[in-house]
Amino acid sequence: MKVVELVEAEIAYGWSPAELHLNHRYLTMSQILSALAYYCDRKQELDAEIKRREEYVKQAEIEAGESHFAARVRAQGVLPL
Repeated sequence: MKVVELVEAEIAYGWSPAELHLNHRYLTMSQILSALAYYCDRKQELDAEIKRREEYVKQAEIEAGESHFAARVRAQGVLPL
């Protein structure tokens, strides 16, 4: 797991280090705390990476367009327009 992925989970869910550990049991608490300290030391650089990832996902969603399934469900009136 990359540091930015752990930080994204912390931001998205508002998880404490203990909650991060509960949801990522394959990481030790020391690894989690070390990753968060690393993030604090390189916040500007890693925030730029998080922003770059978000922009990539948004662009990929635009390029992919609506799925055939979503279009069929929307046509049936189940999803909002």
